[in-house]
Amino acid sequence: MWPKTLRSRLIFLTAIAVTLPLLGSEYYTTLHSEQALILEKQRKLFGITRVLDHYLQGDYQDLLQKYDKLSASREEQISFLNQRLRSYTDQVAASHPGVGVGYYSRDLDAIITYGPSDIYHDRVGTPISPSHEGRLVMQTGGERVQIGDLVRGPIMNAMLPIIRKESVVGYIWANELTADIQAEIDIMKKRVYLSVFLGILLSLLGVGLLTPEAMDYLCRYAWPGNVRELANTLERAVVLARGVIQEKDLLPLGVEGMATRHLSIDSSGTLKEILHRTERSVIIQALQLNGGNRLKTAEMLGISRRALFYKIDEHKLTVPKSATDEQLTD
Repeated sequence: MWPKTLRSRLIFLTAIAVTLPLLGSEYYTTLHSEQALILEKQRKLFGITRVLDHYLQGDYQDLLQKYDKLSASREEQISFLNQRLRSYTDQVAASHPGVGVGYYSRDLDAIITYGPSDIYHDRVGTPISPSHEGRLVMQTGGERVQIGDLVRGPIMNAMLPIIRKESVVGYIWANELTADIQAEIDIMKKRVYLSVFLGILLSLLGVGLLTPEAMDYLCRYAWPGNVRELANTLERAVVLARGVIQEKDLLPLGVEGMATRHLSIDSSGTLKEILHRTERSVIIQALQLNGGNRLKTAEMLGISRRALFYKIDEHKLTVPKSATDEQLTD
């Protein structure tokens, strides 16, 4: 059933007009924020892999040759390389809590380090599975991100090929548990949902607290900013007003909207001429906004009623007297 009173209609229309756009905005914001967070995570992880790549400088063969380990067995070579690289791997992992990092050798087909080593030391020396996309990284020489259940568990894994002398000798990875990433996304979503809920609640609450004069003002105002301007106005009025929302709690918002959205300033002529034209335009629009009521117009503009009369005469404006004006004297 269609509401009968103006207040009920405004509450009903506000519920629809404010809620639907805000819900659409919430969906768009959440979707794009989630994508942005994931991209930021990937950039962070690849940044960590480049730090490890820079530390390695040469390749695994250089280290083995330098310390006369080329003739050692596969297990001995893996153990030696782990001893040389484990400490720095752990330092990098400690600098990024929750992140797992490490080196992989293509020739030895084994994990060389996996930090933090106190948790993942048992992975050292093991090969990745045939379906692991680290093999594609070593085959193609291109960076890759894989999300799935891998060596560490369900993770987002950023992999950087180790390229030396135009050959891929292995890859470096940095990963983060998908559960940790999802937890951050959930926190972000809760904040967006809360802001939308509060926006709707404040807007509806604002309509319920409006005095008849304030309601009349809202109905007369043109709202060039559409629903978003109405919602913002009500939210701000609810926060700033003491008790019920009166017309004076909304008037400064009308002046601000009028000054920033309605005015079209002619910049030709001297500064004095420009200011004169601008003042005239502001007075005309304020009078229109207040239905010709000069007392309300003076209050909106922050000047006395006598000063407004002077300005009207100065700008040669014709304004019919309202009944309210005739009853008032300075």
